[in-house]
Amino acid sequence: MFENDLFQLIQYEPATEQVAARPLLIVPPCINKFYILDLQPANSFVRFAVEHGLTVFMVSWRNPDASCGHFGWDDYVEHGAMRAIEISRSISGADKVNVVGWCVGGTILSSALAILRTRGDESVASVTMKILGLSLALLLFAGGIWACVGGAGGPLSQNKGAWVSHANR
Repeated sequence: MFENDLFQLIQYEPATEQVAARPLLIVPPCINKFYILDLQPANSFVRFAVEHGLTVFMVSWRNPDASCGHFGWDDYVEHGAMRAIEISRSISGADKVNVVGWCVGGTILSSALAILRTRGDESVASVTMKILGLSLALLLFAGGIWACVGGAGGPLSQNKGAWVSHANR
């Protein structure tokens, strides 16, 4: 469906007549292949989702080589997760998407969601995280989001290493 230097976006069609209005975007870890969530029919998360009427978009991260050495965290956040959200909405025509992040894919997604929130972007309806250490990039608490958006000093980093509060927005 879409491809850039970091990932391919794969689309799975629902296996039901009745289709959910909002698609599901899955962001798996960039250290595994996407098909870890679709290995066997009996325990496939993707199959479960499409059999329950969901259009599923899956990020398939590129296998990095020496030519990818210049990519940093900000690239995976903005040109990976944020772009996948944008493309999933565009292809599906939905107002919002539901997202699931696994492992470091969830950490990348959490950073993306914090940044989208600071930009006033509310294109994500729901978030589910599986098997991740959220303290690496984002601490969620009732009533708001605290995000560590710094570190690399790239275009998404507003204050290197600074904590930025977006509570009660």
